[in-house]
Amino acid sequence: MLILFSSIAFTTVLIFLIYPFLKRYFLDYPVPRSSHSIPTPKGGGIVFALIGIISSLFFKNNLIIICLPLAIIGLFDDKYNLQRRIRFLAQFIISILILKESSLFLVVVNLFNGSNLLIILFAIIAILGIIAFINFTNFLDGLDGLLCGCMIIAFSVQSYFISPSLLPLIGALIAFLPWNWSPAKLFMGDSGSLFLGATFIAYALNAYTLEHFFGLILIVTPLWSDAFFCVIRRFINKQNIFTPHKLHLFQRLNQSGLSHTKVSSIYIFATVFISVVLVSLNTFYALVASLLVIGIGIYLDKFVAVKFSKSF
Repeated sequence: MLILFSSIAFTTVLIFLIYPFLKRYFLDYPVPRSSHSIPTPKGGGIVFALIGIISSLFFKNNLIIICLPLAIIGLFDDKYNLQRRIRFLAQFIISILILKESSLFLVVVNLFNGSNLLIILFAIIAILGIIAFINFTNFLDGLDGLLCGCMIIAFSVQSYFISPSLLPLIGALIAFLPWNWSPAKLFMGDSGSLFLGATFIAYALNAYTLEHFFGLILIVTPLWSDAFFCVIRRFINKQNIFTPHKLHLFQRLNQSGLSHTKVSSIYIFATVFISVVLVSLNTFYALVASLLVIGIGIYLDKFVAVKFSKSF
């Protein structure tokens, strides 16, 4: 607990120190697809990486260090809007490194009995999956407090199941949440969301068993299911899935009149619900809880949110 509270205190000081700089050089000006209406500093997620470095040195765990370049790339993207291929190349390289450090990857490889073709095919699918998860996490950083709140819960469960080396990062997220809660005074930006997505999947791939891995992925069902189903629907509607939009469920719920606080709270409570089921029971019941959450999402999509076709 001392580590957690120390991280909260240190992160709070760090945010106060960098806030004037971000406010001057990293203002996020509203555009038609934005969910905010006044210029707000972004790039605050770089504090997660700084705390992560300290955590890695203290716990001698290099998973966060592997993900650190994405925070740096994200910060440059926050400032200069880097080309898509540069971002993808960075994500591709980091995904390879994450897979290389994965204990579960070795477990699955051993199941293929030395078949190089199957191993290569699985590695390609796994790398693409990691890249998708990183971007899904980035997509969901669109309402005040939504991603930060959900990741506090998700990383807490990972800390419980996998490693206490995540405690400093959890403390950093807790300290950041008041700044990011509606009305947000600071956005994490790509420097934060890309880093968080990569770190989460990196730790998940080092779960002790495949069952625990799937359980950890189920925790963030509110995040990945929103992004996944949105991509599928855009593809079916013959829309360019790589262009910016306002078609995610959380965005359309906000457009329907629900406040940032209400929408973010729905996602956070859904994450808490699945997490409690996983920790107190097992992965099977967490799957049932996840399906229930998806069912609620379908209800909200059909009866509460602005219609999908009308919000593009």
